[in-house]
Amino acid sequence: MSIAKYKILVEKSLEACLAAIEVYNKPNFKFREETFSILMLSAWEILLKARVMQEDGGKLRAIQVFERKKKRDERDCGHLSADGPGDGNSPCRTVRSGLAFLLH
Repeated sequence: MSIAKYKILVEKSLEACLAAIEVYNKPNFKFREETFSILMLSAWEILLKARVMQEDGGKLRAIQVFERKKKRDERDCGHLSADGPGDGNSPCRTVRSGLAFLLH
């Protein structure tokens, strides 16, 4: 039987929290306050993600962001070739010409 993914995140959160406390308790550790803050913030973020996953039935999709691919914009240089249409002063044409020069 496998462990639920959100429970793994809870364990990671606990480890990050303990690491933050260990670093903070070292008297000669430079930047210990900053390191503590970063590790503790990370622990809280992981714990929040675990809670969101738990609320959604343990599904990983609950904490992932999916974006649809956007259609090519007219400013996208993918539709132009180095010797293709467009005026000679367009930024896309200039970049493509420069790259073609460097590659030859």
